[in-house]
Amino acid sequence: MAAHRMGVDGVPVVWLAGGGMFGLYYWNVHALAAGFTTSVLYDRLGTGWSDVVDLPRPGSRVTDDLRELLEAIGLPGPYVLVGHSLGGLYARLFAKRFPDDVAGLVLLDPTHEDIATFLAR
Repeated sequence: MAAHRMGVDGVPVVWLAGGGMFGLYYWNVHALAAGFTTSVLYDRLGTGWSDVVDLPRPGSRVTDDLRELLEAIGLPGPYVLVGHSLGGLYARLFAKRFPDDVAGLVLLDPTHEDIATFLAR
């Protein structure tokens, strides 16, 4: 997976992109956050500059991938997860699955798990 880490110290902030988006969409806020803490942008598998995989993927796999990435780059938690749109859904799932790894959530126009039940055919 493609990732970019910037900044030092503080509670790490991890940006989770919305559907059809990737890490570089958040470059400006990533750079601002890196002025006072560690900030990480990444591209989920199958998006941006990460390896191609069949999509869609189960949320459990996406959150496992993120956890493995954070371990691989040597960034200990807990993390503040910033999830936009579909990334908000993954941020909440990550927090549910790995509560000890999460210091907080910032949800930017997040998708809800039950969205499909409210959409017209």
